[in-house]
Amino acid sequence: MVIDDEAAILRLAGEVLRHGGYTVLSAASASEAVQLDQTNHARLRLVLTDIMMPFGDGRHLITMLYEQDPRLPIIAMSGLATPEFQQETPRRGAHAFVRKPFSAEELLRVLASALAQKPG
Repeated sequence: MVIDDEAAILRLAGEVLRHGGYTVLSAASASEAVQLDQTNHARLRLVLTDIMMPFGDGRHLITMLYEQDPRLPIIAMSGLATPEFQQETPRRGAHAFVRKPFSAEELLRVLASALAQKPG
């Protein structure tokens, strides 16, 4: 599942992941992501979420998703996060961080790495 309030990022990340062979669910807000998680949780293999959104804090979403299922890989992304903020994301449950803007290759590499580290 990809979560971002910026339509262009949401569309681009979705296209990159689909081109990489992944099925993608997209959410434009944290609340929409929670609804998608509730109806699709068994299908989710990874979450890629923006951490700075105007309507729903991505940090809170990461914590909630991690507490619900610590085995679900979560990748946090942001173009505005400070180094301290980036270091905080693993404590909240994120498995990786990717800085926007990112290349298709970088996104696919981070995603593959997070999936490879997924606990049984």
